[in-house]
Amino acid sequence: MAQNSKIGWTDHTFNPWRGCQKVAPGCKFCYAEKQRNRYGEDFLRRRILLADAGWREPLKWNKDAAEGKCSVCRGGGSVRTGKNKALPFMDCPRCHGSGRLGDRPRVFCASLADVFEDWGGIVTDRNGHNYIVRMSDSGDWYRRANYVELLPENMEPMRLHHVRRRLFNLIDSTPHLDWLLLTKRPENIVQMWNAVDTRPAGNLQMKRDNVWLGTSASEQKTANENIPELLRCRHLASVLFLSAEPLLGAIDLTTIPIGGAATENEQLDALTGDMRYIHDGSKFGKQASLDWVIAGGESGPQARQCDVDSIDWLWAQCDTAQVPLFVKQLGDRPFDKRVNDPQTYPLERCWPASTVWKSVGSAYPHLRSAKGEDWTEWPERWRVRQFPQVTT
Repeated sequence: MAQNSKIGWTDHTFNPWRGCQKVAPGCKFCYAEKQRNRYGEDFLRRRILLADAGWREPLKWNKDAAEGKCSVCRGGGSVRTGKNKALPFMDCPRCHGSGRLGDRPRVFCASLADVFEDWGGIVTDRNGHNYIVRMSDSGDWYRRANYVELLPENMEPMRLHHVRRRLFNLIDSTPHLDWLLLTKRPENIVQMWNAVDTRPAGNLQMKRDNVWLGTSASEQKTANENIPELLRCRHLASVLFLSAEPLLGAIDLTTIPIGGAATENEQLDALTGDMRYIHDGSKFGKQASLDWVIAGGESGPQARQCDVDSIDWLWAQCDTAQVPLFVKQLGDRPFDKRVNDPQTYPLERCWPASTVWKSVGSAYPHLRSAKGEDWTEWPERWRVRQFPQVTT
């Protein structure tokens, strides 16, 4: 959990628990494992509940937003230039010194977990102590227990569905925040959405205006599987988005198979919602579409290379469909196999003249920013960091 996240497309991060199982190629070098190594927490075999103090933070962010205060400087208009308290202050980069709220604060949930993971184990604290829970009309009541075998009457071990219920109660209690729920398991969303809903029965499956639902895809196969599942959730959230991070190969969002033997000749343009027949390209219907796309290369010591043509291809698709695109970073190992030739490319696709290549004839640019986040080092065409326009 963190206020003022370093992730460029969110303001805060919130992790109701820590831990997740790898399910896709993009998970191979998951950055959450660095946290596991740092704190000695086994994220693969355990799910570690956030302490109560962390659960109170979004209520503070919501209060600031309701009062119109900037989410970074909390209305002060200035922030320090670093963590050291001896460092000088500068104008807040988000509100430019005004102290006032601009866009609604965005909360990424969960950067070290998956909200819609179907994991059946018992939730613990960071020291391995189990939690037990008792259901009541006023909400779940819980406490730590050393041995689940000695359960008091009418209580049970805490599992992820209990924590999800608490999370959704928190989301409903913070209407001035936009919650970005990013999952690699979109097929579970509808079922779990209903299972944790504590609102009146008549409101089940009702849209939550302050929730953005997203799914991850690093390559075409995962995109083909996850995007149709996400689009089935159009009625639940204000925004549906795709995170193509880490981008490991070209993804065509305009030819997503609809699936099933009866529709093997049909495909979907996920950016416009147009459904087409494969054999002649003719349209035959319309359905939900993506509202936003995030793209970025992989970072870290084991980062896999990111072919920048894949980023350029996503840019071209989003530009044509007029869908907002956020290019977060090129990663630690971007490569461009094409010659930097203005006769081949438009000028905005060429690298800046100051670009240093790792060797003569190399396809790998040497970028000063560690994760390739500084867009002044990129071709001008990819300097795009757009957000969807949402009215709530």
